[in-house]
Amino acid sequence: MSLSFSLRQETVRENDERTLHDSEVIDKAFMKLDAPIIIKESAGIPRIQEPVTVGIPIPKGVLTDPVRLSLIDSDQTDIPLQATPLAHWPDGSIKWILLDFQARIKGGEIKELQLQTTADKNSLPAPSLSIDERDNTIIVDTGSACFHIPTDTFKPFSRVVIDDQNFITGKNSTTVLTDPDNLESIAVISSWEWETRGPLRSTVKFIGNFLNDQQEEQLSFIARLSFFAGMSTCKVDFTLWNPRAAIHPGGLWDLGDPGSFYFNDLSIHLFPKFNQQPEIRWQETVDSVPVNVSDTNLLLYQDSSGGTNWQSKNHVNRDNAVKTSFQGYKVSSSGKEIKKGLRAEPGIAEDDGQKRISAVVQYFWQNFPKALEADDKKITIRFFPHQYNDVFELQGGERKTHTCLLDFQKSAQEQEISGWMHKPLEVRSTPEWYAASLAVPYLIPDSQDNEKLLPSLIRPAIEGNNTFFDRREVIDEYGWRNFGDWYADHEAVGYKGPPPMIAHYNNQYDGIYGTLCQYIKTGDYRWFLLGDQLCQHVRDIDIYNTDNDKPEFNKGLLWHTEHYLNAETVTHRCFSKRHAEFRNLDCYGGGPAMSHNYANGLLYHHYLTGDVDSKESVLELADFIQTTIKSRTTLTYFLVGVVRKLRGKVRNLFHGHAMVDFDKVYSMNGPGRGSGNAISTLMTAYELTKNKQYLQIAEDVIQICIHPADNIEKMDMLDIENRWMYTVFLQALGKYLDTTIEDADAQLWKYVRDSLLHYSRWMVDNEYLYLETPQKLEYPNETWAAQEIRKCNVLLYAAKYSDQKDRQLYLDKAMFFFQGCLRQLQSQKTRDLTRPITLLLQNALMPSFFQASHDDNVSTPPSNLVSKNKNHSWGTL
Repeated sequence: MSLSFSLRQETVRENDERTLHDSEVIDKAFMKLDAPIIIKESAGIPRIQEPVTVGIPIPKGVLTDPVRLSLIDSDQTDIPLQATPLAHWPDGSIKWILLDFQARIKGGEIKELQLQTTADKNSLPAPSLSIDERDNTIIVDTGSACFHIPTDTFKPFSRVVIDDQNFITGKNSTTVLTDPDNLESIAVISSWEWETRGPLRSTVKFIGNFLNDQQEEQLSFIARLSFFAGMSTCKVDFTLWNPRAAIHPGGLWDLGDPGSFYFNDLSIHLFPKFNQQPEIRWQETVDSVPVNVSDTNLLLYQDSSGGTNWQSKNHVNRDNAVKTSFQGYKVSSSGKEIKKGLRAEPGIAEDDGQKRISAVVQYFWQNFPKALEADDKKITIRFFPHQYNDVFELQGGERKTHTCLLDFQKSAQEQEISGWMHKPLEVRSTPEWYAASLAVPYLIPDSQDNEKLLPSLIRPAIEGNNTFFDRREVIDEYGWRNFGDWYADHEAVGYKGPPPMIAHYNNQYDGIYGTLCQYIKTGDYRWFLLGDQLCQHVRDIDIYNTDNDKPEFNKGLLWHTEHYLNAETVTHRCFSKRHAEFRNLDCYGGGPAMSHNYANGLLYHHYLTGDVDSKESVLELADFIQTTIKSRTTLTYFLVGVVRKLRGKVRNLFHGHAMVDFDKVYSMNGPGRGSGNAISTLMTAYELTKNKQYLQIAEDVIQICIHPADNIEKMDMLDIENRWMYTVFLQALGKYLDTTIEDADAQLWKYVRDSLLHYSRWMVDNEYLYLETPQKLEYPNETWAAQEIRKCNVLLYAAKYSDQKDRQLYLDKAMFFFQGCLRQLQSQKTRDLTRPITLLLQNALMPSFFQASHDDNVSTPPSNLVSKNKNHSWGTL
């Protein structure tokens, strides 16, 4: 089958100048920026002054100064706007811009704003924050409230003043960590900085430690307080963190590790300063009617998810016991139960007729256990409540972030804040704008996608009766450690034990990236929820957040749980001592490695949300790669490598047949998965920071692993089980070429291009659909069909950077693998499992992009990008 694709380059050279494509949207953008901003309210709650933060891409060359931006409402009113650049194009113009504004929208309404560059403004009076720093105190005046924040201990406030009335007694308000013996530690701040400081939103970041009475450090914390102009609400993001290393004896990572820290409670206690006895009320969900409590105290406690499988073995503790006590939540007043239910999305408030203080916790039931309490003296937000029937264990290198809103108002004011947390506004641009900006490589809007079978294979993740949301219910993928991760249901195929099998995905094949790309491609908010929730989980639980372990483990991404085995007491850390019945523990175990390293989704999460945690996680993963590569030059690493090889040989003997060859799969001995993911992560960090150190290391890895004159025939590339991952590496080469295209005259750039073309030509002549020879595969399943899309993408890169006479050859072969992938998947009953869908999500953009191009729009690559002949002069290795 032959198909003519056009190569609609992200950048083309005309008259020695780089220009954008002749897209209608882009042409308009050059004359005048006019980007649509869509706001959707889906909870039926009017939003009067809801803060919004959203990242929007800008076409190359259009915007250099964010001050020129205006946000225009339908009545041509200029909405106050705070705009912060997140990324720049190579010419210095802004590529991604972070917008902060406050939305006014009716319940159930969808409205469109316009982001423009214009000199004509009909501005509303703009509220603005003012900040003062004095005597260990930060004072933030939003115009509606004045927040006093101490910089020695995290309370979080010493005072909150509205119209000269103080709402908080700072002497007692505090954040407390309680150990298993009920001894308390106080949150002591060691450093702080303004992460964002603007007229509409300012965010201050605190770092510190919990200290007990003996001034001994217990756990660390990171806290972010965000304030909004004209509002008396503060958003609190609080991260509890165990920076110690896990001991993981024998490379096994079970709960109960000596590096874990155990505690009984973590709570924020606010002591209101009321003039008279307050009235206490609570709200079960966003759309429920607030309920007053006749007594002077209230406890709303969520013990489990409230789902059918609330007692799932997913929730085992260090003793392999499930400690949840009852299904759902209970509400009690003065110790008497007044209400029970399954899944609470609550708010709680105290009001004395003059002052009202409210608190809401995001993902309350999903991150169980949780509690909200109020009495006549204080309001307590229990992120880790002592009411749970066990101590909490935070493993070495593990964190957990909770988000809550605290609101202070006069009683006469009516401002609903629970919707912010539980049902936030959906804010985005259009798929057409994201694609036309060219800020996301190979993106086209769903409306222009000519391929129908591929979307139908992806869509079960969000549509039907077995979505990724539904799959959470199978193993009750909830609770503070689990929520956000995906159920790895593909591991349960052939599982012989009692159902359900417990398996976690840990962002394998970058599900964050895949879902966020589908979100901006389709505009469907369900994709964003999957990606955003997975991102929060990955940053806290899956990344090994420590500097105190072996250099080749620190800050790496921990593996998905073991293939075809229950996770047991290992939770999200792969290798368990409880696998001894199935694995020879003498040759078993490990830790974070370059092979499981995915940063691209974290980058786009940062661009779409402005979340600094996502940005920092990209750099953590890149630093992990740097450290791992540097450690390869040490004697210790050499000895570790010898041990791993010996373990591999023992493992092969134990299984009675050849298993994975460590050198071929995970080392930097030729193109493979570990080296490919390392290059991709380093290039992601380079794109984020423009720090050439990341680029240099990526180039070193490339030159170590591949050469344009490699003797491929001697490399046994058709050893499928051990060599299939070379396509991951070649895809990373394509990413390198795209990212560094501005340096296309560089000798190394041509080295990389010619290496890609050398291997691609071999693929054209030798590669085939692997499921056609199932006898060569240990597990001939649907995943092999899904992986074929990688070959398609490699050959599309080759077509993009080849000369005219070879281009159609690569395109035809790319289409062969693409259609083969879809055809084989369609024939598999297991095509809807998590792994094949995620593989398609990660790799779906390129085939759709190339197919959607039209022959009359063919853009010929600049002459210096084209390989003139196959007889390159690189010599031999």
